[in-house]
Amino acid sequence: DSKLFPPRPQWEAKGYRPDEYSRWLLGDWRPIGELWAELGVDPTRPVPAEVALEDWLFDASAGPEQRMAEARFAHGHLLKPGDVARTEWRLRCAQPPYDALPVPRAAIPAGVVLSREGDAWIREDLVRDVALPVYVGKMIYVGNWAAAPVAHDGVDGGAGRLDLAPEFLLGAGDLRHTPYAGARVVFRDIARTTDQRSFISALLPGWYPCGNKTPILGSRSDVSARLELSAVLTSLAFDWGVRQRMSGTTLNWHIVESLALPPPKSAPRVPLTRHYARLALSDIHFAPDWLRFAPPPTTQTAARALHERLRVAAMVDAVVAAIMGLSKADLRHILTECDHPNDAAPRHPKGFWRMDKGKPPELRQTVLTLLAFDSLLSHGEGDAHRSMTSYLTQQGDGWQIPETVRLADYGLGHDDRAKQHQPVASRLGPRFYDWQLAQPADEAMHERHLHARNLLGTLDYARLLHQLERQERPHPKETLPQAAEDRAKYEIGQPDHDQKNIFE
Repeated sequence: DSKLFPPRPQWEAKGYRPDEYSRWLLGDWRPIGELWAELGVDPTRPVPAEVALEDWLFDASAGPEQRMAEARFAHGHLLKPGDVARTEWRLRCAQPPYDALPVPRAAIPAGVVLSREGDAWIREDLVRDVALPVYVGKMIYVGNWAAAPVAHDGVDGGAGRLDLAPEFLLGAGDLRHTPYAGARVVFRDIARTTDQRSFISALLPGWYPCGNKTPILGSRSDVSARLELSAVLTSLAFDWGVRQRMSGTTLNWHIVESLALPPPKSAPRVPLTRHYARLALSDIHFAPDWLRFAPPPTTQTAARALHERLRVAAMVDAVVAAIMGLSKADLRHILTECDHPNDAAPRHPKGFWRMDKGKPPELRQTVLTLLAFDSLLSHGEGDAHRSMTSYLTQQGDGWQIPETVRLADYGLGHDDRAKQHQPVASRLGPRFYDWQLAQPADEAMHERHLHARNLLGTLDYARLLHQLERQERPHPKETLPQAAEDRAKYEIGQPDHDQKNIFE
């Protein structure tokens, strides 16, 4: 069936071009200047961001002592000097490519879709065909749906921008699943026990098709259950179990079905999945899934910067280890030799020491996971479920990477450096980008609904609003006026040929 998914250059030669959601659209693309003229926007007078960020947030020169002394709650987080990075935005402080727009993305009407670069636009009713990226194994990594982000004029995934450059595309009319169902858990079936990781799994946006090297772990449960499953599958504890079971290089189903998962309801689902969602659902491509949370997040706090991704990954790893009933000795055994210096002799062939092996031990994800687990074990006594919930919600953001660490205090390290306090948090860089905190909460929520509307189309977005209303969840009745009429038509089942789904 390879004729169904020709190489991407063949589609582009026919006039298909990528939109802001990594779909390739064929239709009446127009220069972005025509949109500003139609909306009455003066592109020479960009609208500034509404939330002003204080200068101390950007002080990357602050050392551990200053960071601890000046830590304070701001913009919904416990922040320290240097925790926010300035980005080289073009017209206004916003997520790329929206930093090149003179107005917020939320100010552009529903049904108007931008190009990937933000230099063109198209109305969804003028889209003649849609092609979607076909996922192959190399396109994912652990908890990362876009393992090889595309560079755009020097702006890449390091600035919080994630896009896809697939080898093959599939026509949306040939999809064999329902995009409305939401994010799907997939894994890479080619695996080796001597790589950094063996079980490579991630959540994909619901409308992307997968090749046979990215099998889908089907689930009819809600988005929180899928997030909980994905959090376990991407953990170091689960991956260690995979390495013990594997003897070849392919994760066949007879191996995968035998892998151990914790029993249902053994985890504090809400705080665990909301943290993991910041790591796994880290872009606008997952807007419908974000809205299915109760209550939905109201600020752009996805874990995009390296510091925040490491922190959330280590914290989630620690909680999953606790859910699996591991002791401190168990986790140390799983992560044995990960605290050795860079010049250590060859180690266990199936060990996780390859992860971040070029970094000092105190900056590695494996060692940070051990520190996070130690903190979890000492955080509370008695009820384990309550202790994990308290650990995940402390100070609003959960466990924080320490400013300094002396590994010898934890029984870790194998050189003289381990006996001295080493700075950690300040060396990992910022936790957030400026555009994440400069957007007002109501604008962020409106934009999330706008992306969900553009992704799902009129009918499926109306279905989503109906679902949210039944759960007594908020939706933008005032900001998307057409949504109320569409929702009413859906509820009483009236046929309406004007209700479009971009996948039809």
